[in-house]
Amino acid sequence: MTIDKADAERIAQAVHDLRPEWPTQSVLTLIANSDDLRTRAYRDLAVALAWVACDSDSLTPGRVRESGPWWAHTNAQRATVSAVTTRCPEHPARAAWNCPECKAVTAPMPEGFKAGLELKRRPRALHPQPVVTDLDALRQRMDQEAGA
Repeated sequence: MTIDKADAERIAQAVHDLRPEWPTQSVLTLIANSDDLRTRAYRDLAVALAWVACDSDSLTPGRVRESGPWWAHTNAQRATVSAVTTRCPEHPARAAWNCPECKAVTAPMPEGFKAGLELKRRPRALHPQPVVTDLDALRQRMDQEAGA
């Protein structure tokens, strides 16, 4: 990311407007001759130079090359962190992983569960067989139940 000539001119004009005693051409020369300034993000350089221009302790725009509070307030080149929280489908104001309303609802105890004991799972059959259903008998039974 490099500051182009048009961006440098806009920044230099803004700095000159803030500090009329600093000529626009001087600020342009400062930016053009400083690799560390030319490679900054446009917004970062503009913020830092505006800070320096507004600071009464600054005698020249070259102060921006020093380590100072003006760089602490720029962050276009810093990494950002983004987090997306999944919301509870029943209570959208709550995070799904920590919804007190849903935690308060207790599920019914499964059949065969005794307090303090874990459910014993039945071993799975290696090759489960499909259930064979006599469709004609099933239809006949359903017709009888519907007619009754």
